[in-house]
Amino acid sequence: MVYGKERFKEFEEGRTYSFRDVLVDVVTDKKVLKVTTTSTIAKFPKANVPENVEQQAQMLIYSQSPVYSIEKIQSLAEKTSVSVEGTVAEIKPVEEVKLERKRTKEKLRKFQLRDETGSIWITLWRKDTEQLRGTSVGDFVRVTNLKTNWYHKTVSLNSTDYTRIYKVQSAAVQNVIVKIEGVIKAGGMESELEVEINHQLSTFIMSSRLLADALGIKMQGDFEDKLLEMLPFSGEAEIRGNRILKLRKKSKPMRI
Repeated sequence: MVYGKERFKEFEEGRTYSFRDVLVDVVTDKKVLKVTTTSTIAKFPKANVPENVEQQAQMLIYSQSPVYSIEKIQSLAEKTSVSVEGTVAEIKPVEEVKLERKRTKEKLRKFQLRDETGSIWITLWRKDTEQLRGTSVGDFVRVTNLKTNWYHKTVSLNSTDYTRIYKVQSAAVQNVIVKIEGVIKAGGMESELEVEINHQLSTFIMSSRLLADALGIKMQGDFEDKLLEMLPFSGEAEIRGNRILKLRKKSKPMRI
């Protein structure tokens, strides 16, 4: 707990600090450190903390609504606070929508979560859309502090200012043969592709730079048109969930 706006401005998320001359108090049965104008604050190099330990610490620091099964969420009232765990089944691209009574557009991103009891769509709003970076289809995650939303007898979940996404387990990396059939979106950072694996068509995401290197094209100019000229493209890929991590042209079988 920090007293004073000027002191509060000193802190940046992701940095490591030490504190001296702080007050220790108990608030709602929890010990709280109070930073005042007389406290000494020092910045330190970022500590090398294992990712799983850092995640566990964050889950202890940030308060969480109760974790419900997806089946149970279907029976809860509008705007009930919930947390949920499950496997990411689908991730939609970021959209910009114009809300009623507002002149500006807001960013949103939807993804589907599944557990052993069912599936549900979750909508992330504004800055929360960035929390899906590094998350792939097949990852097992916990999503906290959501609100239920009923629309035409269907329930979904909306993010709040306190929503956090914790990756509990990453999807397994696989080596497969892919055939890139089409382009949904060719962006400066990432591209969304229609990819065939084992005669099944699915949407995959790949770094545009890695994609250009694999196909032997340059990103300057109309990148999408250059991609389309190279399709269909068959290759050997390393994938995790719906993300292509590595891609190279399919090698020809050796003649004996």
